[in-house]
Amino acid sequence: MEHNEQVELYKAIKLAGFKVEQEVNNWIKDQINHKKLVEGTNIAGKYYVHLMKCVQNKMGHLLCHLNIPSKNDVTSIGKLVLQVEEKVDKVEDQVLLLQKKVDDLKNG
Repeated sequence: MEHNEQVELYKAIKLAGFKVEQEVNNWIKDQINHKKLVEGTNIAGKYYVHLMKCVQNKMGHLLCHLNIPSKNDVTSIGKLVLQVEEKVDKVEDQVLLLQKKVDDLKNG
């Protein structure tokens, strides 16, 4: 097979693939573009959110009784650790500044 024939074959395959992709996308849009489907999905989504909040609440109670930190507890601890690190860095900078001033007073 010559190079030109291969190029033409690849172009034809690419074009056919593009057309199939467009047809599949249009079919999907037609299938999900119904008002009842959207309304049903909306109701199911609200129910799912409510259910997940109940599960998280129950898990929080269970973890509390088992003395295991929850995801929120770990997140809060992480934020506190970052705040402590920032404060330690500030104190360290102040100590270094004071040390430099003391050294300047000794030398000068």
